[in-house]
Amino acid sequence: MSFPYPGGPYGGAPGVARGGARAGSRAGTLARLELRCPPLPHTLIEAMDLLADLEQADTRAVTAMIERDPLVTARLLQKVNSAFYGLHRAVASPERAVVLLGPVATVGLVAAMSMLRLGRPATGPAAEACIQRLVAHSLATAHLTRYLVEEAPYLHGSAPFLRDGTAFTAGLLHDFGKFVLAYNFPEAAGSLYHEHALDAHIATADAREQERLVFGCDHTEAGAFAAMRLSLPEALTDVVRLHHQPDALAGGSVPAETARLLRAVSVASLAADAMGFGGGPDTSWDTVADGPVPVALVARDMPAFGTVDALVTTLQAQADVVGAHVDAVVSRMPASV
Repeated sequence: MSFPYPGGPYGGAPGVARGGARAGSRAGTLARLELRCPPLPHTLIEAMDLLADLEQADTRAVTAMIERDPLVTARLLQKVNSAFYGLHRAVASPERAVVLLGPVATVGLVAAMSMLRLGRPATGPAAEACIQRLVAHSLATAHLTRYLVEEAPYLHGSAPFLRDGTAFTAGLLHDFGKFVLAYNFPEAAGSLYHEHALDAHIATADAREQERLVFGCDHTEAGAFAAMRLSLPEALTDVVRLHHQPDALAGGSVPAETARLLRAVSVASLAADAMGFGGGPDTSWDTVADGPVPVALVARDMPAFGTVDALVTTLQAQADVVGAHVDAVVSRMPASV
């Protein structure tokens, strides 16, 4: 088979020696890669701003945001008129859709719709399917992170530790680096993330090491590079950069609130994988239950759950709700929209 990126299966991207050996600092390598940030749709920027300040996310503001984007308007009306909602009368205006869905839920939906437009157009079916898969995982993680941070503690007699929309946005953007890599190397990303056509050509099973061999950097490095270029808030940049780092997940190198958010995002991502919204082979619920981060989440942040098994059972009960949210966005929209 041919490889659409420089150097073949082990050559990596520019600036990386064969076999993945990286000369100089990681920052220097990323600079040599000359990664381009995908242009963020204006609606995505507006949605993230509203998620960061939910007091501003009223019906009027959310409706105005939607009406400035004809594509989002069309897709939102398609969603709210779908069989999932079972309405007796068709909804013909964005404002009515926002009232029915709720302003905050609508903003999250619009953000996910906009992320489907981060890929390059006309790059082939594998690349488009790759973007759809990434969005499905990101949206599932966003809903589960918000559930863990804002809803589950309340249901178990504890106070939520965040109520400002950061949890949803953190879950939505945690794998932003994969979108950056897919934008810069669409064919290779399609082969690695969607088709898994490179598995037989790469000796390591570690997903981030595979990325380094193929692209010259992994998705946390690419995401942090782009997040800083885009001046994302520090908390979101930390999530993009550190959600696979054991020291940060343990709270050793970040503020306590950031560590709690990182643990919630990490567990939500594992749960999304277990629900079938992953970028690779599905993770089993046993893997979620046996992982060190879920154990830490219960022990440090959500002791009211009592056990990790109780946490897993609670997450499993969210599968249908999360699936409906994901299907409403991804299954009805091509990635090139």
